[in-house]
Formats: sequence, C-alpha cells, structure tokens
Amino acid sequence: MKLERPTMKPLRLVFALLLALGTPVWAQNYPALHDVTGVSPDDVLNVRAAPDAGAVKLDTLTPDATGIEVVAEQDGWGLINTGERSGWASLRHLERRDKGTYPLSRHLSCAGTEPFWSLDIDQAGGAVFTVPAGTDQHFETKSLVPAEGRTDRFALLGPDATLTGTLHRMRCSDGMSDRAYGLDIDLVIRDTEGRRVLAGCCTLQAN
Repeated sequence: MKLERPTMKPLRLVFALLLALGTPVWAQNYPALHDVTGVSPDDVLNVRAAPDAGAVKLDTLTPDATGIEVVAEQDGWGLINTGERSGWASLRHLERRDKGTYPLSRHLSCAGTEPFWSLDIDQAGGAVFTVPAGTDQHFETKSLVPAEGRTDRFALLGPDATLTGTLHRMRCSDGMSDRAYGLDIDLVIRDTEGRRVLAGCCTLQAN
C-alpha cells in the first residue's frame, strides 16, 4: 500500500509562513517603559516603518528621550507609538526601566471609542473617568490585582463596586488610528446612566 505524505492545510501553511517571517511578540514582558541610551548627543534614534534598518524612516527620538513605551518586540526591535501611528526602534538603544512590575506600579491612561471615554489611573490609587461634554468622575481604586496563576491579567477594583474592570496584556486597537497598544481593558462603571461595560486600550505613563 502506498503511503501518501499528508498535505499541510492552508491555515497551518499561513501560520508556518508567519513564523518564518517573524511576528511581533506580544508577551508578558510588554508593555514597558524605556529610555533612549547609547546615542551620541549630536545624533538621533530612528523610528522605522518595519523592524529593519533599511525600512522607511517615520520619525526620530532625541538622545535624551525618556518614558518611551514599547508594546511589543521583534528581532531586537521595539514597537512604539509616534503621533497617530506605530513604528520600530532598535532595542539596542532603548534601556528598559523597571523589571517585571508593569503595569502594577505605573500610571495608566486608558480610553475607548463609540462611546468616547477616558480613564486616568494614578499610582496613588485614584482614578478619573471622563466623557466628552461631561463632568469628571473621581474614584478611589485598589491597586491592580494580578490573576492567580497568570501574569497577563489584572483586576481593577474600586472599594464600592462603582468602578471595576479587567486589564489584559495583549494587542489592542483604538479603531481610530494606526497606534499600537499592549494593554486591553474591559471597564464596568456605575454612574448616572446606570451600570455600563466599556472596552478600550491603555498606555503606560512615565509619571
């Protein structure tokens, strides 16, 4: 009996090609804040359209730039945001700040669209929820609580259940720009409109 070699299904073939080409790593190590390092005072760090030194230059970072959020990594390049789009900068010139503490120890800025809203979470346990043409709502929160057995999920807990949610380390899109985000949030808020569930993305803030 003749044995035929099994053929690779189309989806598996696509996945194999993606692995061969390399894809960004959206992992537990990201997002994280970095500072530019090792760049001469009279030079700049280029931000490129792809993780390649020959790719189109989109922007530059100054030698003393700090608080740069890297949301993913590929082949020694970090994916960052510049303006309303994302680009790649060499991790050889980006020094990571804290090790393994994000996003628990950082100021977070979150936002969503349709409806538009924003949530600013500070390190001291305060949060400000804002909607266009609305009154800012101030909340107290406990620190983000990590899920048991997981390093990529966290719970946002308010003392009176008026503001709760879950935060995930994963790729997120705001649906309005070409920016890349490494934190996804599902927010449950109780206000004058009742209890609502909102979805959005978050970024790490330097202060």
